[in-house]
Amino acid sequence: MKRVSLLGIMLLVTGCWLVWPIPSQAQIWKRLQKKVEEAAKQKAEEKAAEEAEEAMTGDSEDGIADFCKLKALLPEEAAGMPRVRAEGSKGGAFGIRTSLAEAY
Repeated sequence: MKRVSLLGIMLLVTGCWLVWPIPSQAQIWKRLQKKVEEAAKQKAEEKAAEEAEEAMTGDSEDGIADFCKLKALLPEEAAGMPRVRAEGSKGGAFGIRTSLAEAY
């Protein structure tokens, strides 16, 4: 009886090795490299979002975003057409200050 149960346990363990193979060192390194690349990409996206937020909130004394920073955030290309020029200005009326950036 003991031999039968020992044999059954050995077969069960051996079968588990066949079902769940141990990953090779190369596979482990590929997974690690992929996770590092994903983390770097996420960090770059967070940095870009942080810079955009900083440009939008402005750091001037009047609290209005600098239109030069806003112009830098405009895309180089839209709908397949390249940007020819970009303009910006600060203004306001009735006590409301604005900052505007446009691209053509």
